[in-house]
Amino acid sequence: MRKVIAGYGSIDSYTHQAFKEIIINKSYNTDYYECQSFKEVCVSVIEGKSDYGLLPLYNSSMGNIKEAVSAIKFYNLQKAETLKLSIQHALVGCEGSNLDTIQSVLVYDAVLKQCINNIYNYNLKVIKHHGTASAIKEVVKLHDLSLSAIGTIEAARKLKTNILCYPFNDNLDNNTTFGLFIKSAV
Repeated sequence: MRKVIAGYGSIDSYTHQAFKEIIINKSYNTDYYECQSFKEVCVSVIEGKSDYGLLPLYNSSMGNIKEAVSAIKFYNLQKAETLKLSIQHALVGCEGSNLDTIQSVLVYDAVLKQCINNIYNYNLKVIKHHGTASAIKEVVKLHDLSLSAIGTIEAARKLKTNILCYPFNDNLDNNTTFGLFIKSAV
């Protein structure tokens, strides 16, 4: 029987990359259930919609992912395992854009903290966004030469964007620890 792992983020997000690493390393027969919040991941585990929840716990450039850790504690989930994933952000724009045309960047709050120096160096106006892969999709959809996004290189390649700068994070040794969680027995 196939298992379901719920994760915060869409296909080609960093959580989805962690999901792919887990299923490759453990040979799990699983599906990815895309959630829009840390709470939604936890609730899907508690309600039995998914067998596991996959959430970021700690990033080497910014510390604990407080919102995720709080949700895990609130819903009393039990950690099954952890995975450390190297995080290399890409600054991307739509077809026809370049470093001279971009003026603003769609960026997820946690990623903003990991790329703030480069954002400042490129003099980009920050527009907060709810995810990485979804920010890249938005840039492609709007096809605005002045708009860019920060996200995974996988999403950038899949969506055929212009990769303007890679890696874009301030710390090249950047990594995130993800936790795989189950419903607590108690």
